[in-house]
Formats: sequence, C-alpha cells, structure tokens
Amino acid sequence: MFKRAFFTLSLAVSLGLSSAADSVALRDLAGCKPGSDDPIVTHEGLFKVHMVCDHLLLEIPDRMYNRDMLLNTEFAGLSGSSSFIAPGTLVDNRVVRWLRRGNKVGLVVVDYEIASARTPGIERAVEATSLPSIVKVFNIVGRGATNCTEELGINVAQDLLTANPELKAIYAACGPPAAGAAQAIKNAGIANDAIILVGFDFCCGEKEALEAGIEDATVAQFPAKMAELGVDALVKSIKGEKVESLIDSGAALVTKDNMANF
Repeated sequence: MFKRAFFTLSLAVSLGLSSAADSVALRDLAGCKPGSDDPIVTHEGLFKVHMVCDHLLLEIPDRMYNRDMLLNTEFAGLSGSSSFIAPGTLVDNRVVRWLRRGNKVGLVVVDYEIASARTPGIERAVEATSLPSIVKVFNIVGRGATNCTEELGINVAQDLLTANPELKAIYAACGPPAAGAAQAIKNAGIANDAIILVGFDFCCGEKEALEAGIEDATVAQFPAKMAELGVDALVKSIKGEKVESLIDSGAALVTKDNMANF
C-alpha cells in the first residue's frame, strides 16, 4: 500500500477546509522537500488519511475524540501458503480512543476486561486499576478550527489564501475570525473587490473591517430579544403551556451602508 517501509505519522487535525486535500497545503504540513511532486494518496473513512511524501497524515474531526473504536488487525496478504492463516485472518483486536491535549494527540488502548456494579466507590476503584494504556503520542501539524478567535482566524485564512490563490469568498461563523480573515486579506495585498468576506455577530473588529471595505457583510443577532423570548418560553414551560420547538429571535444583514443602525 505504501511506497516505503518506514514513514512518519503525523496529524492534520480537523482541518475542515476545502484545501485539506490540496497538494500544496498537504506538502507544507508534511514538510516535503521543495519542488517535491510525489503523488498524494487520500483514503476516506471515519477520518481522512493522506499519504504525502514519506509522511502519513491523519485528518481527525473533533467529533472523533474520546470515542471508543474497535480496532481490528488482519492479514491483507501472505508471502506464502499456510493452513492456519489466510488474507482476512484476524491478528488482534482492541478498543482504542483518540485523546487531544493541547498540541498533542494520544492514541490509547481502553481495557474493558474488568466490570463493576454501578456504585460510585466500586466504579472509581475499577477505573483506577484499568487506566488506558498510551500507545503513541502524535504532534498536531495543522488545524483549521478557529475556536472563534481572531488570531486563529488570521492563521486559517492565510492557509486558505496560500493554498487557493483564486479563492473568491470566505465565511466566518463568528466575529473575531472574520476580523482575522480581514487582516489576512489585507496582509496578502488582495484587492477588496477580488474576494467576498462575510462574518457573523457584528462584533470584535468587524466594524473596522466593514469601514475599510475588506468585509462585505455580516449578520447581527439580537441578544435582548433572545433573553426576552427565552424567559417567555421558561414561564410557559413552568405553567405547563406549549412551548414551540423553534423560537426565532430574528437576525439582520449588516453592511457598511446600514451598520450605524446596529
């Protein structure tokens, strides 16, 4: 399957970007030699696996952390005949879990051989004697999530713009990353009319980005209305009255022309 017997395993965690499979971005993450044109092989599954140069990159979504996974190891092929082993024969199976701590991701083996009654003291005792075993700790070499911060918004936008020079639009799901994307666009020397930038929440630097003409629009919500409708729903629930499953507190499109109204 792999062109070399030895490779480096790294993580490109939760990229979530259209550029995740882009050859330039992946080669940068893998630290390939300049000018490398080795083919990139990507496999889809629970998460994406990219074979880049002599590196194996795992693209793990956030939802896959802290989940028990059954890992089966089987023989894919044999170099000779055997009466006991054939392709598909199970070698080993175990329950594993991916855990993220800062810029590291650990692969641990979970032990379920000891069970206990559901009483707090016994459960704690069993957990203390069945701690997960760490198989390997990996470095995170890239991440696309912004955690709703301006700093990470700048970094992700820079990666997007570098990997996709012809990018036409960026959408940020909250205010700080939108301001960060605006700064990245400015740093890259991209003309305001060459790319569309839309944010959300109309806060945290978006006003300045709109005034500068870098951000084209954002969406404003109404916190006071949210609170009012929330209290009304709570009172109805306490009284046993019907509460709608969807309560719309409204939103508004904000542009440079009308932002003074918000």
